[in-house]
Amino acid sequence: MSISRTTLYNLSGYLLPTLISFVTVPLYLHLIGADRYGVLALVWLFLGYFGLFDPGISKAAEYHIAKLPEPGHATEREKLFWTAIVVNFSFGLLAGVVLCLLAHLVFSTTFKMPVNMRHEVMESLPWLAASLPLALVEHVS
Repeated sequence: MSISRTTLYNLSGYLLPTLISFVTVPLYLHLIGADRYGVLALVWLFLGYFGLFDPGISKAAEYHIAKLPEPGHATEREKLFWTAIVVNFSFGLLAGVVLCLLAHLVFSTTFKMPVNMRHEVMESLPWLAASLPLALVEHVS
């Protein structure tokens, strides 16, 4: 594959979500309102910080799997893959617990929002925390 084609794929990977957001953000604003969209943006920002819990296991596993010679190393590849899955899932569980503990404190004291929205955010936190292990495992596959 040529460098120009790869560059085009990378650029489209950055531009496509931006173009999609030009359509979806006004729809979100219309459907859920500006206040809820602001809260949603804060929750997404908060979740984004939990990407720090990805310790680079995915990249390390990819590197070591790619480095193995092709024939005869299927079991070693499998072990590397499943080890990366388990480690990332474990870090995701840890991140989920930290999210639940910190988010209640942060969202109840730091951010100003209507009481009914604070209630909605607090009810959604366990679901967000449960998504973190899956999000980190997704990095491996």
